[in-house]
Amino acid sequence: MREKSSDLPRRVLTALVVLPLLVGGLLWSPWTFWPFVALAVGVSMWEMSALVLAGAAPAAGRGTPSVAVLVGLGFLAFQVWPVAVLPALPLLGFMAGLVALTGLWGRPTFASADRHMGALMSGLLLVALPLSLLGLLREKAGVSWVALAFVTTWLGDMGAYFVGRSLGRHKVAPSISPNKTVEGCLGGLVFSTLLAVGLMAWLEPELPLWFVLAVAIPANLLGQLGDLWESALKRRAGVKDSGELLPGYGGMFDKFDSMCFALPWIYGAWSLSGLF
Repeated sequence: MREKSSDLPRRVLTALVVLPLLVGGLLWSPWTFWPFVALAVGVSMWEMSALVLAGAAPAAGRGTPSVAVLVGLGFLAFQVWPVAVLPALPLLGFMAGLVALTGLWGRPTFASADRHMGALMSGLLLVALPLSLLGLLREKAGVSWVALAFVTTWLGDMGAYFVGRSLGRHKVAPSISPNKTVEGCLGGLVFSTLLAVGLMAWLEPELPLWFVLAVAIPANLLGQLGDLWESALKRRAGVKDSGELLPGYGGMFDKFDSMCFALPWIYGAWSLSGLF
């Protein structure tokens, strides 16, 4: 699964056209923010569950990934429309029961009950829950902290990609991600940290430098672990990308895997930022 040299022009074109639209939609206003978050959660849940179920017998088809999308969007809905009549926990329990019963349905388009629930719970805890924190950051912390999430993950990944291509020599985890190098990881860490310091000095000047560093450095490292986690899923499934939605980058999950690991840390750090 060595990366093709033709991926670079496609990466550049996508970065110049598609990614600014996606990031702009997320940052522009609440009216554009939530549809983009829903798109990220829904597509990522589909792609992640398909990776988890790769090789399942009988073939899972599209049944379980379709349920994964509904579960992810249903969870996200609690962020948009707070439940006013029914308590949230009993309603979630009722939904969980329906999901479990769906997994017992005997049609071959669904995986066996354990694989079905494993894919859905993995997606809920590792994809839908972290990505929903984008909504809480947007509403409570503001655009600056959402931008910080993108700087420490997406731009850090960009820095790691170019440094790794030019200087990479020592492999990090060759059995999982043959193209990822120590030099690339360090380059991405330094690049994202510098950008994060500049961003927060501009948008959140009251925060001390040591606190910004304490947020940005672990966020990038966690994001790199998230990328390795998805690489392990793809390696097991025998595929290069989780999808083909973003030319040169792969699927939606390929772009948000790092954020799934970094967002809980960033949200927790924001909750402490009021102390400064």
